[in-house]
Amino acid sequence: MKKKLVSFFIFILSNSSYASSYTFTASANKTTVQPGDEVLITLDISNIDAGTEGINVVETTLLYDTSVFEEFNFIDKNDWKSTYNSNQGELHGKLLYTKMVSGVSKDEEIGKLQFKLKKDLPEMETQIKLLQVTSNDGFELMNEGDRVITLKIVKDSSTVVPEKPDEPGNNEIDNNVIDGNNTVVD
Repeated sequence: MKKKLVSFFIFILSNSSYASSYTFTASANKTTVQPGDEVLITLDISNIDAGTEGINVVETTLLYDTSVFEEFNFIDKNDWKSTYNSNQGELHGKLLYTKMVSGVSKDEEIGKLQFKLKKDLPEMETQIKLLQVTSNDGFELMNEGDRVITLKIVKDSSTVVPEKPDEPGNNEIDNNVIDGNNTVVD
């Protein structure tokens, strides 16, 4: 009986599948920005459990609003090389980081995304999205999901004109309603 039980556990252990994994992090140096600011997003991989070879590729779809940013650059780190494919004027493209020297099995920064905001922006929020982040261990895909950076664009308080207080006697309530077509309805 003991031989059969030991044989059964050995069979299960030898036929169980190994699931590789890693963690992908995208973090901005600041999330509250002003028009004209530069934002750096650091891309890191960590907690790599992908066999002895490690990983040497990270792929994602980069999505951002081109009407908000005037400039966008890649800064490669630690022998990682970036490749970006998008058509002029598109809001997205495929981003691929590869490391041809060797696979990585320890925590490492793979690069930075450098965004420069336009100077004539209103106060608003915008997002930089890294969608469907994946890597592989040479045999199977390792999905990390999406990473979204939300930026809040604010005006410099020294350039904001304070609102004028209501004048005395001007406290009437405006009963006009604006419909979805920006038409005043009484």
